[in-house]
Amino acid sequence: MSPVFANFLPWSLSENAHWLILILQSLAFVAAVVIILRLVHEKRTPSNIAAWSLFLLFMPMAGVPFYVLFGGRKIRRLIARKSKVPMGDIAKNGASHDANCFGDPIAGNSVRILGDGVDAYRAICKEIDAACESIDIATFILGNDSVGRSIVKRLARKAREGVRVRLLIDAIGSFGAKSRMFSQLVESGGVVERFIPISFFVSKEASANLRNHRKIAIFDDRRAIVGGQNMDRRFLSPTFSKELFADLGLIVEGPAVGALIKVFDSDWFFARKGGEAGSVSHLLHQPAFGSSELEVIPSGPDVEGDPLWECIITLVQEARQSITIVSPYFLPDEVLLRSLIIKAHAGRSVRIVVPENSNHPIVDLARNRFLRQMSAQGIEVLMYKKRMLHAKLIMIDDRFAVSGSANIDSRSFFVNFEIGIVHFSQGDIRLFEEWMSTTILPHCIAFESSRKSRESKIRLFAENMAHLLTPFL
Repeated sequence: MSPVFANFLPWSLSENAHWLILILQSLAFVAAVVIILRLVHEKRTPSNIAAWSLFLLFMPMAGVPFYVLFGGRKIRRLIARKSKVPMGDIAKNGASHDANCFGDPIAGNSVRILGDGVDAYRAICKEIDAACESIDIATFILGNDSVGRSIVKRLARKAREGVRVRLLIDAIGSFGAKSRMFSQLVESGGVVERFIPISFFVSKEASANLRNHRKIAIFDDRRAIVGGQNMDRRFLSPTFSKELFADLGLIVEGPAVGALIKVFDSDWFFARKGGEAGSVSHLLHQPAFGSSELEVIPSGPDVEGDPLWECIITLVQEARQSITIVSPYFLPDEVLLRSLIIKAHAGRSVRIVVPENSNHPIVDLARNRFLRQMSAQGIEVLMYKKRMLHAKLIMIDDRFAVSGSANIDSRSFFVNFEIGIVHFSQGDIRLFEEWMSTTILPHCIAFESSRKSRESKIRLFAENMAHLLTPFL
């Protein structure tokens, strides 16, 4: 308390306030030490531990409540309570590929790329209209706009026809989607749930920091659309516009859909605070729909370890010829960054593709330091100029690819609920290569040719300041 202000108070009141503040500061410091010990126990990245430790030790009264709200990562009670995501009954089903991350590839699938938001919107509308038994959709963002409302309207119509409709939206990502937006769907028999709802920025279930970033749409338990596209007019549209993000989605049909059902059911019954994911073993006995071998990898606070990150690190370190990474936001942790640089030094072709301007300027500032470092180490850094690039794709040699919902940043790898698809088939790899060569690469320029590479004192200062926030982004 300010000594000047204290002069206007009775002595006892100012003295009591002094002791109260001292007690609160002491308790906050003790709590900060306990949290730091927990951070070390959670095996976070060194930069994340260092950033949180500095914040907590030097500003404990602000740092402790901020960590309680936004600092959570693995919540053991969440893992224990949340329905498990058992992949045991999603066996290899005849898969012949030996190289995989942590499980057995699922054979007999067909994969089709949705290379832009127009294709994705039409595919989602077509699948909704054609569904006869069930529609299950999980999305991070459902916009209260023309696209979001049109999808909800279609879902309501199918619910009236007797189709089971379940819609799961993230409470923060879809904050603008108010309850009245879903009234027609609910009245028609559909069910809408919000994942980890927030009340005055305090989660009722777990840390407000833990968000469901998975995008999964499943139709009649046979076909699924999965990838990076959320459901608003920035990601989906009936017609092309300059504001439409360049994105990547997939239509998957075959036994691998069973693994996606497991993930959706796990999230759904957790959000509803009851129930248990059912068996999908019957899907393994259906006829093959194609030749694609896939592995479905869920990652997040509900999964032991960090399987998607571990898979990506494994594939990068085993690369024999080339590595291509496409991501809207690029804030790699130390292990991934060093692995990419080592591969470049070993003569592998390493290519990073990011948007020249993303929809988060502070992330662009923070990433530029990484891009400068990688470019100086012989890594090809390309900037996509045409519009916002929101696609997520990793290609290793001509042998593997990883698609899904995760960005290349610590939030996606270590905090969010994410879904990854590992592709083992040459046919899938060729589809991705064709998409890259026709849709993405013609609109890219080298980092060195971009204005982002300019090294003015003001720009470098802003980048360095933003880089300090990397562990929190």
